[in-house]
Amino acid sequence: MDESARILEYPAQPTDDESNTKVVANFSRIEAIKAKHIYVYVVDVRNMDALASDQQEGEEAGKVTDVHVRKNVFERAVSLNGDALDSRPLVFDGQNYAYSAKAAHKKGWDASTDSLTLSVDHSLDSVVCRMHVTLRKQRRYETKLLYKYCDGDRSVSETYVQGMLFALDSIVRSLALPDTVCVDGRQLCARNAVATKGDLGADLYWEYKYTVRPGRGLLSVNIGQRVVPLVNKTTVEALARAYFSPALAGGGSLDKVLGDKDWRDFDAVARGLQVRVNGATRNACTYRVVGVSKEFARQLTVGGVPLASYYREHFGLDTVRIDEKLPCLLTADGPPIPLALAAIDGKHVMEPMARWQRTLVVSLGYLAPAARHRVLTWGANALANGTGPAADIFGIRISAELLTVDAQVLRPPQLLMSSQKPVDVSPTSGKWDIPHVSDGKRLTSWAVLVLGCSKQAMPEPLVRAFVAQLVKIGQDRGIDMRNTNPPIKYAAASSEHAVVEAASLARTSSGSEAQMILCILPRYSVRLYGELKRVALTLVGVQTQCVVAGHVRAHTPTLLAMVALKINVKLGGSTVSLADHDSVAALNDKEPTLVISADVSHTTESQCMSVAAIVSSLDLNASRFQGTVVQHPKRMEYIENFDVIPTRIVYYRDGVNDSQMRCVKDLELRAIYHGCALIHPDYRPLVTMVLARKRHSARFIVPGKTYGNPVPGTMVSQLIPSPTVFSFYLCAHQTEIGISRPTCFYVLHDDAAFTPHTLRSLTYNLCYTYPIICRSATMPAPLYYAHKLSGKGRLLLNRSFDDLPFFNKALHNTKKENKNKSHAKSDPPHLVSVHRNIQDSMYFM
Repeated sequence: MDESARILEYPAQPTDDESNTKVVANFSRIEAIKAKHIYVYVVDVRNMDALASDQQEGEEAGKVTDVHVRKNVFERAVSLNGDALDSRPLVFDGQNYAYSAKAAHKKGWDASTDSLTLSVDHSLDSVVCRMHVTLRKQRRYETKLLYKYCDGDRSVSETYVQGMLFALDSIVRSLALPDTVCVDGRQLCARNAVATKGDLGADLYWEYKYTVRPGRGLLSVNIGQRVVPLVNKTTVEALARAYFSPALAGGGSLDKVLGDKDWRDFDAVARGLQVRVNGATRNACTYRVVGVSKEFARQLTVGGVPLASYYREHFGLDTVRIDEKLPCLLTADGPPIPLALAAIDGKHVMEPMARWQRTLVVSLGYLAPAARHRVLTWGANALANGTGPAADIFGIRISAELLTVDAQVLRPPQLLMSSQKPVDVSPTSGKWDIPHVSDGKRLTSWAVLVLGCSKQAMPEPLVRAFVAQLVKIGQDRGIDMRNTNPPIKYAAASSEHAVVEAASLARTSSGSEAQMILCILPRYSVRLYGELKRVALTLVGVQTQCVVAGHVRAHTPTLLAMVALKINVKLGGSTVSLADHDSVAALNDKEPTLVISADVSHTTESQCMSVAAIVSSLDLNASRFQGTVVQHPKRMEYIENFDVIPTRIVYYRDGVNDSQMRCVKDLELRAIYHGCALIHPDYRPLVTMVLARKRHSARFIVPGKTYGNPVPGTMVSQLIPSPTVFSFYLCAHQTEIGISRPTCFYVLHDDAAFTPHTLRSLTYNLCYTYPIICRSATMPAPLYYAHKLSGKGRLLLNRSFDDLPFFNKALHNTKKENKNKSHAKSDPPHLVSVHRNIQDSMYFM
């Protein structure tokens, strides 16, 4: 096998699976698909009467985008032109594709384009329009090849399989479920509505999302669900009162409490609502809201006529109640409608929501495992009893039972502290007591910088008390925090001058260079925090640890311990290290192994610049890491800083979906080999590449008399994971709220030929080395480091945050005006290097 083929080849799914427990997965088995083929047709729906007058050009001219209209037009066209389709029933997803189990392209089709155009009349807003529905054959899939893929046949193309799965998703989702409400093409469960607290302005329903997934030896449907708020108010004014209820808690009115920014936020909520004029006796019709006016009602007229007079004459209202100090709703084809007169027509999903509403909805969606199991069981039963053309055309039969899967609980690792004695790890919670950190550093030169808070808002005695408790917690855990009375500096903003003065105070107080500045911020702000980190990390070269003022006033021992551990890590210390035993055979002296990880962050505040972060271990136990932030990584310079030249590299990668997986593997694996060759032409370490994925809908529940969450270390490698790629699901952490979300790992490359148990154990053990908590994390620590570094790397800019158009409206407007001038692009934001004083530390924690 040549080099290119070897890089593109995936390690096969191992068969030596062991199990010592069982879990219930949110999957239902597909028992049968009787259709031998799936024919896919691209659908285009256009309004031919609007085509000539349409302002759009090219392919978008006259195109109908409304899902409901597209579905109605398509169904009518198919029913009236059955002969042209050879009487073949079709399933239309309402978007771009239609599906059939047998070929429908026989009679009257254009052989040159393999397409058919159907004409039909359809009523839009009481006007009959001539519509054209064009079907074009795209592809034919064979269902038997999908089953061969599930049996591990790697000759079936992944692109082919992904295309067929996309088609099956649309077919399964077209089934009509019992006891559901259809809103905007989404089926919401009315039977299992979630009880709300207070006046949310909406009722909460469960939305089920079904996704067909290939597994080891079976085809199944993943049942994903989330809470969806459905507006329960009859008028837009009542909806606004619910949306702004925290601001109105003191009894204020909408016109006195709210400002322009509040109404701009509500604009996104009102946009898309279907409303009618409440109480209209003439010209009653429905309008679509396109926004909220910037002017108040008293400033608006219709054809020069005041709103009150217009509504009285045009809609036949005897009395017109208009609050002239409130804005109005702007409609697509009607007059501005005052909030009090806008009655909501039909059902609408409330999206987006206010922050307090979103927090409440998310909290109500956290169900205990037993309650979640009931909701999932209903979803499986509803899908099994779903009706519609899809069930008849394709003969899909789905089990009403949730899938029970064999699983294995991995042994937790042995952890070492400063005494070099193993620490007992709870097998049920993944937690341990931390008497002393494994490597506690000395902190002698530091200062406190209070930003944006006056001495009245943040008194010095309060700061001293917080520092004293922080020092005590740190000393109890083996961190040598000797200077218990650091100097305190107050500053109005996070300028370079403020950070330099704080560092100077620390140096004067201790007689040595500043090691750390404890920064107290009035609140979390990207602008304030980002500018502070930019100044400290690139200009001054001093470590910083930020705490918001609210935590200084009210804090817990857990928060203090986390802050102390972060300070120790930034100073070069470590919390725990992995003991050398058989469960971490991948890390040993005989075969030095480098652990690296990478992540990419796509920024918005600095002109959508992509930042790549790479971290690498600095010792044999993978407890200390160093990071590099680059816009265009070219060379693996971090290998040269390892204690010894590694013979093996384990590379953890995050944030890659199915369509990107092969491309990312090809590019990044070649880059690693190329970087190694730059160090020495003959240097070729054994590379193992593991992809981690959190964005999936797989969930596991432990069955029994009382359903519970899987214990840390629960690993699932049967039935659910990919049938052709070495992959597994791992629940590495304990979940205290709701049900746990496992991480899915794909082994994309393995030169070292690790055993499956070794790779799984290494991945699980690295979840225990995240240094700021005393329990297992959801993913290996290197992945967290890379994610944090990519976030911090966005802040390492060549200009102040105040000079970025994202934070400065005046600059943003100037940039718009000068977008065609050369000087507007003279000095775009770009990354700069971290100061040499801290570049070898874990400053990104």
